[in-house]
Amino acid sequence: MIRTLAQLLVEAGRVFIFLTSNISSSKSGEMANKLWSTFKKPSINWGNLPTLRNNWISNGVKAVGVTVGCGVLGAFALPVLGFGSGGVIAGSLAASWQGPAVAAGSVFATCQSLGATGLGTWMFGAAGAATGAGVSAFKWIYKYLK
Repeated sequence: MIRTLAQLLVEAGRVFIFLTSNISSSKSGEMANKLWSTFKKPSINWGNLPTLRNNWISNGVKAVGVTVGCGVLGAFALPVLGFGSGGVIAGSLAASWQGPAVAAGSVFATCQSLGATGLGTWMFGAAGAATGAGVSAFKWIYKYLK
């Protein structure tokens, strides 16, 4: 039997009216306290709305900060290691890693290619930002599920 949304809303309203009409006023406060105490998180009402809003804003700012920070760290990864746009930077970790003959397709050759073309900055930056966003999202979800 297929019901329309309007029929479901009418039925839900009838159930609500039935439940609220059968609760005496002396028991309603006690029953409401028992019901609300079973929830893990506070309900949204005018009393706690500013607190919840501030928590969401501060958590959102933290998530954006972690995402941007990880993106920036990822973007600077290859240049800090010594893979610059003009080749291997003298005195860097990449210079000490470079041997007399570098095999094509090796990790060193790939990093040098990415550093020389500038694609490494974009790729590592995007990977860092995605990692930061994933960590932030996981932390946020875990916080609100526990």
